[in-house]
Amino acid sequence: MSAAEVGWRVGRVAARRVHAAGLPVGRPASGYSDGMRDAALDAFRAARRRPVLLDRSRARALADAHPRWAADLVDAAERAARLEVTYFGYPTVQVPAPVDWHFDPVSRTTWPTTAASAIDYRTAAGDVKWIWELNRLQHLPLLAQAWLITGEARFSAAAFDQIDDWIRQNPPGTGIGWRNPFEPGLRAISIALALQGLRDSPDLTVDRFARITDMLVATAQYCWSDRSRFSSANNHLVGELAGLAVVALVFPDLPGATTWERRAVRELEAEAGRQILDDGSGAEQAVGYQVFTAELLLVVGALLQVRDGQIPDGIRRALIRSGHYLTALVGDGDPAPRIGDDDEGFAFRLDGSPLRSVRDHLGLVAAVTGEPVSSRHGTASWTSEWFGGLAGSRVPTGAPSTLETVGDSHHAPAGGLVVMSREVGQPGDRWAASEGGVGSVVIVEVQPAW
Repeated sequence: MSAAEVGWRVGRVAARRVHAAGLPVGRPASGYSDGMRDAALDAFRAARRRPVLLDRSRARALADAHPRWAADLVDAAERAARLEVTYFGYPTVQVPAPVDWHFDPVSRTTWPTTAASAIDYRTAAGDVKWIWELNRLQHLPLLAQAWLITGEARFSAAAFDQIDDWIRQNPPGTGIGWRNPFEPGLRAISIALALQGLRDSPDLTVDRFARITDMLVATAQYCWSDRSRFSSANNHLVGELAGLAVVALVFPDLPGATTWERRAVRELEAEAGRQILDDGSGAEQAVGYQVFTAELLLVVGALLQVRDGQIPDGIRRALIRSGHYLTALVGDGDPAPRIGDDDEGFAFRLDGSPLRSVRDHLGLVAAVTGEPVSSRHGTASWTSEWFGGLAGSRVPTGAPSTLETVGDSHHAPAGGLVVMSREVGQPGDRWAASEGGVGSVVIVEVQPAW
């Protein structure tokens, strides 16, 4: 650990102790001034000067084109409305009403409602990942889409009731949902995208809009001021910057939004090059984390593509390199090997699928970039159809990569992985050889899908 990192970590610990002691840290976050709130809401409803992902006309067109997927989406929204959730292989639970956003009904653990920096989640009785997943509010875009497709007010009402409850119970800096800036960053993406889908709902009052944007301002400030750095700069930093960028893009008239966008996009382009290596492999050496990181980059890139007509070059190149590498892993018919850690995280959710497969991810990359290799090996989904309908150029262009390909075999020198095709009685059987440790090689046989 460098001297700079040691100093940074000591400073963070000191700041957290000050916060935990109840002393003020910075100024309270505020969004639009009282005199600007009505005009800001009008501009938000009209989608002026901002890119839009969830739109009523597009939702109904998709529902007409894909009725089965639309029915599945509405079913998922029904579960989200009653907060019936399943995370990480735990049993499905319906979160008790009234909702306590600090209570984990699986382990029967109630997390403290104290300063977030004082919460020691590593020694707690419950699984912090479960409560974090609930507090990411990634089910809100499902409710927004169900409102757009069906026009049924109960979906809009459920979304706003949950947001109201969450804001009331979780002031900025308080509770497990604010324990690190990564969680608020992911939550901001969910809320911003959902709110766009709900923008013509009569439930979106000026007061609600003000409360939500005040919370998003606090989130944006936290994502930048306490962003992960040094050895912590991995998918967490990308998530924090993505949350900051999405808030700035969806609410461009917020004070500070121009600066937030400039900082976030600049840093995301740099991190895209660091986290997606020259051969397209992920710096964290984990397929699951690579998909997660790429999709965080993708949602920001897609919004910029809608607004500006193109994805920033550093992000676009990283998505294409990553797609080529992941294609090498899955081949023509095999499931992707589960190399490295995988916490089954989503950058965002637009459907009720419990997992995003590599092929689903490749279909999403193809929908945004128009890249033919990902298109040939990816699968279409409700989510990819949403992104495929966005405005902007999708003319495929090159992205230099050091991935070496001979026939159906591949070598990723930066990632230390070799994929070799062979004939063993089943067409398409493949081997993935992953360099691990010091000079060691781990061989993983990837069986064909039956």
